Amino acid sequence: MRLIDFVGPDKGWKPRWNKRVGTYCSPRCGAGCTRAAWREAFQAGKALAEKMGTGWKWVVWENLGWHYKAVKGVVEIYPNIRHKNHQLKIIGYTCFINSAHQYIGDGKSASLALARALLGATRATDKIMSDIGAAGNG
Repeated sequence: MRLIDFVGPDKGWKPRWNKRVGTYCSPRCGAGCTRAAWREAFQAGKALAEKMGTGWKWVVWENLGWHYKAVKGVVEIYPNIRHKNHQLKIIGYTCFINSAHQYIGDGKSASLALARALLGATRATDKIMSDIGAAGNG
C-alpha cells in the first residue's frame, strides 16, 4: 500500500481495478474484493430493483465485500445473506422506511418485507391521526 492511495478526494475509499492480482477494491477496505463480486452485486441489485417495479433504483457499495440494496425515496430493501462454505445464499430481506420515524419489516421476499414495513408505518400513522383527532375534540 502506498501513501498516495490514502490521499486525495476519496481518501482511499474509491475502488481501484488491479489487473495484476484481479481485485477491484478500495485501498482502505483491505478485503481484496474482486471484480466478479462487484459484478454479481451490481446484477443482483439491478434485478432486485427491477423486481420491485417502477421507480426503484439500486445501489452497490463496498464494505469488506460488495453489497447492494434497492431504493425508492425513503424506502430501502436489503437482502439478508448467509455465508456458508464460501457460498452466498439469500435467506430473506429487510425493508427500512426512513421518514420522520424508522419502520422496519422482514420477510422471505422483498415484497413481504416492504408490506410489513408499510403496515408498521400505517399503524403508527393511524395512531397519530387518532391522537390528533382526540386532542382536537377536547
